[in-house]
Amino acid sequence: MAAIVIWVVTVGVGLGLLVLTAVLKKLAFNAFICALISINFCIMALREHERRITVPGELLELLAVNARLQGCNWLWMSLALLALQPISVSGSAGFALGGLAAAILCLCFGSLIRRAILDHPERIGRFLRLAGFMALAQVVGAVATIAEVMSLSMTAGARLDWPSLNVIAFSTVALAVISTRALLSLATGVEARPTRGAAGLPVAPAPWHPPRASLRTLAKR
Repeated sequence: MAAIVIWVVTVGVGLGLLVLTAVLKKLAFNAFICALISINFCIMALREHERRITVPGELLELLAVNARLQGCNWLWMSLALLALQPISVSGSAGFALGGLAAAILCLCFGSLIRRAILDHPERIGRFLRLAGFMALAQVVGAVATIAEVMSLSMTAGARLDWPSLNVIAFSTVALAVISTRALLSLATGVEARPTRGAAGLPVAPAPWHPPRASLRTLAKR
């Protein structure tokens, strides 16, 4: 709940300041605001990944939160581009609509894998691989977008729509950071905590299931 409140406040204040600095042609302040908002998304994601993961189900739940943050980042970018549309030099509505589609995809995917923890605990491995593919695809897309933005900034110069470009550039960097952190968590896996029986021999851990007390809470998210 706290993360949602932070996101709403960040987006509300950020959009207002973004439009104001764009109208006043304060491009440095405009870029600074975009950077602050993107850093905020990165910090929220990195804090989530500080959890201690000991079972695959916890890792899948973490990746569900990560997908939600990816969706929020896409949504912020799209809303910012749409807010800047009336004063933008070149139309970016197509990019904004693509970002909205990506936001919906990420948010739905986060809900899907969160639901899988409850309904299909035996398929957690498959959903982890799918989450890894989604994160990798977004890292590749982010790197390609950053390269394109750098190319445009060097060739177009003052003709560029800098306010919209700031939004795209910093949001893409945040997406790359969030997605890369998800891949690192997948590569690290879960912490090995072997247990031993009465005779001192290793005992295989039991299959993981969500705690009963949290089933209703997860279902409501």
